[in-house]
Amino acid sequence: MSTRQHPFQPILTGSIRDPMHRDSCCIVGIYYAATRISLSPSRDMILDGHALLRIVMRFICGATSEKEHLRVCQRLLTCQCNLHDPITRELHRNAQGRTPEECFDFTIRMLGAHTSGALAGLAAGKFRRKAKDNTPAERQPWPGSVSDILPNGQTEAQVLDALLRWAAEPGQCEVVFSIICSLAHFWEPFAVEVLRRPDVFFLATRHLREAAATYPGQPDIWTIKVKILALFFNGMLRVDSRGVAHAVAHLLEPLDQIGQYMGPMLDGVKGLEEPRYLFEHVHRMAVHKLNPKASMSGNIIVEAYGPAPLTPAQEMCVGAFNTIWEVRNRNQCLYLACPNGPMVARSAVCARCGVVRYCSRECQKAAWKDDAWSHKPLCSKISALRAGLGMAEPRTWDHVTLDSGLSRWVAGLLEMCDPYLAELEESLLFDVGNGISCLTNEKVVRIQSNWTEDPSAQPEIESMEIH
Repeated sequence: MSTRQHPFQPILTGSIRDPMHRDSCCIVGIYYAATRISLSPSRDMILDGHALLRIVMRFICGATSEKEHLRVCQRLLTCQCNLHDPITRELHRNAQGRTPEECFDFTIRMLGAHTSGALAGLAAGKFRRKAKDNTPAERQPWPGSVSDILPNGQTEAQVLDALLRWAAEPGQCEVVFSIICSLAHFWEPFAVEVLRRPDVFFLATRHLREAAATYPGQPDIWTIKVKILALFFNGMLRVDSRGVAHAVAHLLEPLDQIGQYMGPMLDGVKGLEEPRYLFEHVHRMAVHKLNPKASMSGNIIVEAYGPAPLTPAQEMCVGAFNTIWEVRNRNQCLYLACPNGPMVARSAVCARCGVVRYCSRECQKAAWKDDAWSHKPLCSKISALRAGLGMAEPRTWDHVTLDSGLSRWVAGLLEMCDPYLAELEESLLFDVGNGISCLTNEKVVRIQSNWTEDPSAQPEIESMEIH
């Protein structure tokens, strides 16, 4: 196998490994480097996931105080880059007026999604043995221990404090709760620390309230926040159902506050059937949080509701198809420079991948040739995923991805996919989901920029859907 690396890889890894270094790139360069690498058409040019997990975890958990965290954020948001370097200059040229704050939001979301997905792929409470030879640390099977993915000497409380500093940042840093949940399933002492801290769950509730306040003006951002936080609350309930903690009253109390309006808001919104079910689940737990049979012992017993936990491969499959379903069933042109704005009269899916929509042949051709956001690599990966899951035939694909019948039903999807998942590379599932998310995030930012310049251009949410 080739050992080539993407030309942006040294900048990305170096800047994340030590953001305070004088040669590190600002957040604008980091964002575009990560985006271009994730959409690379060649697997041998994509950064090794094991190494990236180590680097990102040390980056997110490295600040040991609020002062140090603020210094890192200020350094990321202040461009001190060497623009005489051609690669650095190319990354900044792609910014196209994007503010550092916008790049900050999407970089944290992108890195957080990768990290939580990688942690979810680990067996809970278990570590893999290291190679017997003198293999360098970055090429070892990971993790050999907790310290293998965390900064040296940090306790579970220090790790949680570092994560909460990122979660408290304004914008779209709710993805940090996905990391917290994944790490809690993987590292039991950390789960105990999370469940004993009320501030974790009240901060998550604050994010949910802020998300509700943006609806329907920013439906895409609201949808992402709701899905992440629904999975967080439900995931932490499942941790406690295994007897990790003695009490979860402070987990459930915030849900009493939000249960009264989350159900009506989610009811009937396409793409949010699963979060609605999860919130109904946790709200039932909030209503019945005290088990009379446990009152003498002082413990709160949480009964497990809902379907059995998914395997890591199944979780990645469901995650990839959630992004596919949203794009497949939304009447929106995903050529980023589409001259028709956010509202289009009609759109059609790409005939090859059967997912991404364009409003005209001209937009599709332009997207295929786009230097920064070419549809070609993503199209190839979706096509490979369809072939790997036995869904290459258009009729089968439409049956799964159209918003009717089997679609949205996790059990039905997995019934079709399970026979193929063992032979399918999990990296392909991640690449498809992450590639679509990067593209739609970029589209959302450009739409929001237009709304800021011209508030009258904001579309009604109904006009964005296929009926």
